[in-house]
Parts: sequence; C-alpha cells; structure tokens
Amino acid sequence: MVREWTACQGNFLPDAYAPGNIIAWGSRYAPAFRADGSSFWMFSARSGSLFFPLRRGGPPPSPAEVRREAEAIAAQCGEPAIHCVPVEWAEANRSALEDWRRVEVSRDFQDYVYAAADLAELPGAKYGAKRNLIHQFEREHPGWRVEPLSAEPMKCARMQAFIEEWRMTADDTAGSLDGDLEALATAFRHWGLGVYGGLALYADDAARGPGALLAFSVFSIPTDDMADTHFEKAVRDVKGAYQLINRETARLLRARGISWIDREEDMGVPGLRRAKESYHPAMLMPVCSLVPRA
Repeated sequence: MVREWTACQGNFLPDAYAPGNIIAWGSRYAPAFRADGSSFWMFSARSGSLFFPLRRGGPPPSPAEVRREAEAIAAQCGEPAIHCVPVEWAEANRSALEDWRRVEVSRDFQDYVYAAADLAELPGAKYGAKRNLIHQFEREHPGWRVEPLSAEPMKCARMQAFIEEWRMTADDTAGSLDGDLEALATAFRHWGLGVYGGLALYADDAARGPGALLAFSVFSIPTDDMADTHFEKAVRDVKGAYQLINRETARLLRARGISWIDREEDMGVPGLRRAKESYHPAMLMPVCSLVPRA
C-alpha cells in the first residue's frame, strides 16, 4: 500500500516514507497509517511523530487539514510533532501556523540526495580520493566480484561471520549501532516481499580466506526515479571496500533508470556527516518540523 503512494511523488521523497525503512524500523517505531481519498498519513505513537501527508496529485494539504489531523491524534495520544514538512510549504503558510506551531529546521535530519551518475562515475578532482581507494582495492584484490544479495540474505556466503565481525569491531566514531543491526535483521527477514534489493562484494582476502564477503548494500526504490540506500557495510580494515560497494550499487541503480539516490540523514553524528559530505550531495532535502509551542 505504501508504495502505491510513494511511487507518484516525483524525484524527492524523505526516507521516512520509504517502504524499506518502514519495514526495517517498524518494530521500534510501530507506525500506523491512515489513507483517505487524497492523503496518506503516517503516525508513530512511540516517537510522538506525525508525518506530513503524501498526496496523489493536486494541491498540498492546507494548514487546516494538517491541524485537524494533529488535533485528532492529540486527543488520544498527546500532541505530536509533525515531521518531513516541505520548507516551501511551511514558509508559504507561516502566518497560518505561527499561533499554533513553531517551524524548526534541523540539519541533522535532512536527507543527503546524490545524483546517481556522480556516485556511479566519481567524476572530477573532488572524487579523486574515492577513485584512488577503489584502485588500491582492485590492485590488492584481483578477481573481486559483486553479486545480488540472495532471496535469503542470511544464507549468503559468509554473511553470518561478516555481521559478527561488524558487531565485535564496532566503535562510536560513526554513531551508535543501537538498533541498526536489529533493523538490518528485520529487513533480511522480509526480503521475500520484493521491497529490497542489494549487492554483496566478494574477494580473496589474506585475513579471511578465498571468496570472503567484504561489503554489502541494501536499498529500496520508493519512487520511479529515486532509490534509498538503507544499509551499507564493509569490513573496516580493507581500504576501498566501502567506496567500491557504493560505486557498484550506484551503477546498478543507474542501469535501472534511477537518477537520484537518497543516502538518508546523518543524525548529527560527526563521523556520519563527514562520510556523507565527502560524496558531495546534490542537495540536502529541504524539510522541516512543526513542533508544539511551549
């Protein structure tokens, strides 16, 4: 049902609406949905979050429509914050909102959106360091290959060992892993729904043996022109593995007709922010929140 509403949204859709994220993080946020003739609403009681509705064409909702939905929820669950609000909508309706909600723009929760062609080709001097790391990987791991993740990803060669190594070598430089591996496991359990796709990178490795799994990615395609990369993991001690799985995933998506790749937000984590900025996003998705006035 969600894909029916997301597919017609155009190029840019916040990752919160991506069916792959809704499934993977559903056990943590327990979203509920309501669809009427023109709007699709999503609400999480656990986080107190109402999301700006998706529409099937026509004008965006009026401030009065959004307020009615929020007040109906508030009567049962408490006053919700409203997220993924287009900045241009909030600005155009500021006078109607100012006595009810405060407009809050957070850099931490804006999605990084990249041109698929940029990630696939890594053109120009600004991507020189990425290309060099990929060349180093290719020199040290001749015969590397990428394969689609199988219908049951946990049965992919070396996947169990890979995840255990990832867990044991985790640190806090790129943010907390709390819930991340649980969400990944949920995505793997629901692979048969046809929502997810992914790639696995294999190569002979001195530390791990022949045909070792060195990286993988998991994505979904919520709109006709945009993909969302939900998970991208690589062994930490092999230079170039991250960069190679990123490039190969972008090449696969571009071949499927995808123009834009959403690599989600950085949540204010310095390590994630540096990593995402290093790939030179085409844009940070311009969304904001409407928060209750104190």
